[in-house]
Amino acid sequence: MQSARVRLSPNLSLSARGPSEKSGSAVNTISRKWADYLTNHREGFKYEHQGLEFSQSKSIETTTITDLIKLYGMPFFVKIDVEGNELNVLRGMRQPVPFLSFEVNLELFREDGVECVERLSKLTPDGRFNYASDCCAGFALPEWLKPEKFIEVLKTCADETVEVFWKSNCDAVRSQ
Repeated sequence: MQSARVRLSPNLSLSARGPSEKSGSAVNTISRKWADYLTNHREGFKYEHQGLEFSQSKSIETTTITDLIKLYGMPFFVKIDVEGNELNVLRGMRQPVPFLSFEVNLELFREDGVECVERLSKLTPDGRFNYASDCCAGFALPEWLKPEKFIEVLKTCADETVEVFWKSNCDAVRSQ
């Protein structure tokens, strides 16, 4: 697969490479745990994931968030949506960005979500977290929390799926 870059506006770029902890290539970057869950629980999903099969493997080009920053510059916001491989993507991130979000299916990936928070907190001690279970309703917490407090919330959260938001010390990030 050839890498492609699409500029939709002066402030948005898309890349046809899969984000990972290292640049190179990978086969089937969807989490095996997530693929198995989708296959075995089709009836629980809208449209029952009709036609979604995981019987084939495909090699894709991978890159890291760090390499993307070197190529395109510092983004204001990074959205990670990699179906259970969020921690793998964050391992390829060597510097903070102003804002970042990732989804956590708490039934399957609660501990992975906790590890993601721990990983981000290593990038900058000033980072803060919040989450939304319904993005249209806004943040679930009235204030942004330090990693330790947010981990407590994440471990006890009763929602099925949440979008975790992280903000670093924006002034420090912009000066890098």
